[in-house]
Amino acid sequence: MSAVAPLATSGARRWRAVGQRIGTEWQRRLWPVTLVIAGLALLAVLTNGSGRFVIDNHVELAHRPGALLARQAHLWDSSAGLGRPNEESWVVAAVVFGLLRGLGASAALAERLFHAGLLTIAGAGMVALLRQFRPQRIGLAHVVAGLLFAFNPYTATSLVPSLLLVPYVLAPWFVLVFLRGVREETPWRWAAAFALLAFVAGTVDIPGLSYGLVPLVPAAVYVVQVERTASWGRVLAWVARAALLTIGVFLTGLVRLAAGAASLADRLGTTERPQYLNAPSSWTETWRGLGFWGAYFRDAAGLIKPNTARFYASTGFVLATFLAPCAALVALARSKWRPRLLFAAAALLAMVFMVGSYPAGDPTPYGRLLLRGYDRSLFLWGWRNSYKAGPGWGLGIAALAGLAASALATVLTSRGKAVAAVGGVAVFAAASFPFWTGQLYNGSSLSASGV
Repeated sequence: MSAVAPLATSGARRWRAVGQRIGTEWQRRLWPVTLVIAGLALLAVLTNGSGRFVIDNHVELAHRPGALLARQAHLWDSSAGLGRPNEESWVVAAVVFGLLRGLGASAALAERLFHAGLLTIAGAGMVALLRQFRPQRIGLAHVVAGLLFAFNPYTATSLVPSLLLVPYVLAPWFVLVFLRGVREETPWRWAAAFALLAFVAGTVDIPGLSYGLVPLVPAAVYVVQVERTASWGRVLAWVARAALLTIGVFLTGLVRLAAGAASLADRLGTTERPQYLNAPSSWTETWRGLGFWGAYFRDAAGLIKPNTARFYASTGFVLATFLAPCAALVALARSKWRPRLLFAAAALLAMVFMVGSYPAGDPTPYGRLLLRGYDRSLFLWGWRNSYKAGPGWGLGIAALAGLAASALATVLTSRGKAVAAVGGVAVFAAASFPFWTGQLYNGSSLSASGV
């Protein structure tokens, strides 16, 4: 027995040391929490839709990405009816799908992996952004913020068509490279990173990309007026560098848009009107990440997005969607953490855009101004779907709710933490239920098979 006891003690010490190393790695590195988000994203997309193909983006993107990529070399697309200008850029998405299909993935699986990748990049970006303000370690605030940014009512209702979600996915990365660019002594490096992100987003949804950059406004005000780590001259100089490089990488896309301006204008003039787009976007709906007109729209068969109906019809699920926004308000009011002002401003500014001209019958003075602008300018008309300003909402609510969760954990007993953890997971699951209940993909958007 005397010989066995020291061996057991030595083994326990080794396991404790391994556990400490794992814990240290988790707290210092981005990849462990990214793996967690990726695992949840894969679980969500692979357990939804019964393996059937999701009618998402350009059908050819998943079925024949090589052919779609080859057409990007031409300004005229002869494959669409009698032909039309080829104004949209599918380069990055086509390359990604081409690689997935080349590795043997079916069209249905390639789409699922693409969706999982978007959700993972979004969550990891939120964690990386929060580390700019809480750099000591990756803690509970970072994890909660990353999960909330990736899985919430907004992403559940906006995942399809997925290319329109790309500005949301890249929003935290845009803010991160802006902060690094104006704080550090290598502005050109971070301006180049900004241009690369813009190239990844592409010209498929220029209004969406523009709305995704709105959080840069409160970020600029914060670093100059609150944090005082940069001057307005430094900020504007970095913005000029980023704009110059972005125009360079967008040059071919801008030529495409110019060539297809007439057909684009025709499509804009015959699609939905702004007063209908903002009909459901009340402040309360917007506050909980909803208000997208398509989720409330009915045809003869019922809701066109029946998979999200519980967000509006079930009391428990409605209440669950309000928890994170309420926690964000508590964190804003009670915390002394200065960056909370940046995230609160990002959320508020985004919500102003998202609410838009609501209510339809009696808009506010701001809403009437918007409607007049849309009527008088086809350019502004292209920005009428202001629900696309959701990235700022996601950044603000996720960061502040993560801060609230971290603060709560510091005042609870061990038993209280366990109860709060179970309750938090249950509410999180309810507030993002389409991801976990097989209802992520709308039934009408699924093909009859997995092809």
